[in-house]
Amino acid sequence: MTGNGGMENGSAWPRTRFGSLDVLADVPHELSAQIGDGGEDATGDDVALDPGEPQFDLVEPGRVSRREVQPDTIKRRAMGKMRAVQVAQGGGALELVEREMPEPTQGEVRVRVEACGVCHSDSLTVEGQWPGLSFPRIPGHEIAGIIDAVGTGVVGWSAGQRVGVGWFGGHCGRCEPCRRGWLIDCRNLRIPGISYDGGYADAMVAPADALAAMRVSAILCNWEP
Repeated sequence: MTGNGGMENGSAWPRTRFGSLDVLADVPHELSAQIGDGGEDATGDDVALDPGEPQFDLVEPGRVSRREVQPDTIKRRAMGKMRAVQVAQGGGALELVEREMPEPTQGEVRVRVEACGVCHSDSLTVEGQWPGLSFPRIPGHEIAGIIDAVGTGVVGWSAGQRVGVGWFGGHCGRCEPCRRGWLIDCRNLRIPGISYDGGYADAMVAPADALAAMRVSAILCNWEP
């Protein structure tokens, strides 16, 4: 699927464009995400942004990719905003909203989302079936993107690195399974899209210990450290 908006290949489903994602609008439980636009966070000797023109975006040291920068994305980011697909309450509909761009705190990074897979487990969020869920919540735990902001105390990660965030979204390091090295069995396991906002958005914030280094996209649902 591509980000051209409107109808595609005779499809009857309308498409809504928002930053890095394409969403099939008004289609329950059907969401499509792909590598999208961006480029406004590229660093180094990149040329100045020219809205609507292709730009080069930093992927990792020594590698760039060519993207199409959308004028609305540039304006939104300049205002500290992003678009996201959230569910306002358990059993509610997925809705496209504008939110404040999240900022990473200690031990966290912000990931500019390039792609987010859709997993059946996302229905646990949409339908409010996970105990202790708070709303509104942005689903999505199969995230691929690029770090564009780093919180204090983060070691080993820097802006421009391509990363993934999967079902394993962070551990406490204190419970018995963690002390034994069984991090995926952490009794206080954090899950993107459930414990905190996930990848159905232009950007998301995750604990640094939830990151996996990536060179290409991968299925991250069952990734564990």
